[in-house]
Formats: sequence, structure tokens, C-alpha cells
Amino acid sequence: MCIILYKPANANFPAISTIKTCFENNPDGAGLLIFENQKAKIEKGLMTFNDLKKALKRNKLNNDSHFAIHFRIATSGKVNQKNCHPFPISSNEKALQKLNGVTSQAIMHNGVIGKGEGNLSDTQVFTRDTLNLLSPYFHDECIRDHIENLLGSDRMLIFSDGKIYLLNHWIIDQGIYYSNDSFEYKYIPFRRKISLDKKENDYFDYLDYIEEIKDDDFAEYLTEGNSKICEYCSTEMYNSGNSDMLICSKCGNMVSLSF
Repeated sequence: MCIILYKPANANFPAISTIKTCFENNPDGAGLLIFENQKAKIEKGLMTFNDLKKALKRNKLNNDSHFAIHFRIATSGKVNQKNCHPFPISSNEKALQKLNGVTSQAIMHNGVIGKGEGNLSDTQVFTRDTLNLLSPYFHDECIRDHIENLLGSDRMLIFSDGKIYLLNHWIIDQGIYYSNDSFEYKYIPFRRKISLDKKENDYFDYLDYIEEIKDDDFAEYLTEGNSKICEYCSTEMYNSGNSDMLICSKCGNMVSLSF
């Protein structure tokens, strides 16, 4: 799933409890984009919530700050610091995996777009092979529409030469932009709790682990046979707690329920 939190300069700092919910729902590492004039500072590879809190304090982020945070659930590529978002727009793989730096163009992505390659995640491959070629033209609305078509239902934040572009549908709450609604509720991702050899009835046991379920029909949905075989690892996929997605408990692949 992942989630991106984007705070404009004129919005109040988000509640720490909201930031914690985002991290706990997407626990495979976080990264910051801090905007100042025509540049953005990248600081990523924050693998615990305490790491993230220290980074927020270290960078003195407050109500006047302009920044974005990406919270990752790995769908391809290893769970490590280098594969955390954001990524500079580059064809250089070392640059894509660098933990700190300053750039004039960068992205954060929420969703799954293609496959990874070696140690690179799907987003890094897409950045290297596609966004890098389109990067001189991000100001062109037709180019941004083209990227949205490539993304499908995914969301993306693009920073380019001092401007922010939020692609596809975002949620606004108290002046903060979120790439999906997982900031509103807490859940424990399937792949953290479900073994692959469990039978369907055992999924009721899993529900006891969930602190809050957004969809009241979630338990019923699981027993109605709404599932799909993952195209990457042949594991049965179930509803992830986000009403329009299925998630693979083994590799983290996600697909829309509109398949």
C-alpha cells in the first residue's frame, strides 16, 4: 500500500499520533523530502518510528515547514534503507539508493508499478527507465496526464524545480494531503501475521490482532471467496483492509478489486 503525507507550507504540522499510525501501517522504512525554494533535501532509510521522530526534530520541522514523508510497505526490492522513498529523478542506480542529498527533482510513489530488478524496487526501475526520460517535461500537463495513465490508480508526488505535482486522487485532511486513507485507522499488515499454510477459517483468528477495522464488512468479505492468485508468487490474495485493494501475504503484491 504505502502512504505519502504531504504538508504544504501553510498547513499546521500533523499530529504525531497520525504520523505514528502511518508508520505502523507501513513499517518497511520512511523517508523525508524537505522543500526549500528550488531544491529538496532527501533524508531516507528511517527504519523505525524513533528514527523518523529524530529526523523530524533534527531538521527542525514545524508548522512553517514544507515537506513530505513516505511510509513504505515493500512490494518488490529488499526491505532496507536504500529502497526507501524518496528518489531523485536519475538513471544512476547509486543515486537512486543514496540515503541523503539535495536535488531539484524527486518523487514519492504509492502503489505497485511493474516489477523490481535485482536490488531495485519497482519504483526505482520506473524512475530510472521512464521518469528520467520525461523529467524535462514535468511542467507539461499532457506529460503529467501520460504519467497518470501509466500509474493507473497509483498516486505519486513529483517535485520538479520548485513545484509540487500530486498525481491522481489524494485525500485532504486539515490541510495535509494523504495518498490514501490508511492515516485514519490502524491495522497490522497481513504478511506480518498470516502464515501461508493457514486455512480460510483461521483468518478469523487474525482479526483479533487488528486494533481497528475501517470496513465493517471486512470479516464477511474474507469468507465470501473474494480472492485472487498472485501473478508473481502464486499465493492467494485477500482484502488488505483498504476496501479497493487485494494484497498478497507472501510478496506484498497489490491489485485493485476491479480486476
